Amino acid sequence: MPASFQPERAVLLFPSDGAQPIDQVDWSAFDTVVVIDGTWQQARSMLNNKQSPITGIKTHVCLNAEGLETRFWRYQKFGPHCLSTIEAIHRFFVELPQQDCSLAKKDIHQYDNLLWFFAWFYQLIQQNYREDPTRQYTSRHRPGYIISRH
Repeated sequence: MPASFQPERAVLLFPSDGAQPIDQVDWSAFDTVVVIDGTWQQARSMLNNKQSPITGIKTHVCLNAEGLETRFWRYQKFGPHCLSTIEAIHRFFVELPQQDCSLAKKDIHQYDNLLWFFAWFYQLIQQNYREDPTRQYTSRHRPGYIISRH
């Protein structure tokens, strides 16, 4: 974290116990959003590490999870509602414009390019499995992830 980091001006995007939905936060008090990049298990470990700088962030926010399902290629053991980091960042910025906040931009489509590499890898993985019908699935693929093997 930069030396100028002020945890009292930051929110942590993570669905921890007590996390507030984005639409219930007074955004005038915040100018920084922190996102943990790691597996769900790693993120929970970081939250429990008392020496981690994120433990100073007292306000946690969560996404409106209704209907959310990851498109990430590896299934997390916590369920398909657990988004990958980039999916969560994109969704955060899609939900945020509804709030009066300096972080928000009114055109939610300006964030779509955040998913460019995610979509590119998704298509690449789909193509690899379609082109090689003998390729085995791993135990971490979620059911139905590979669209077609023809």
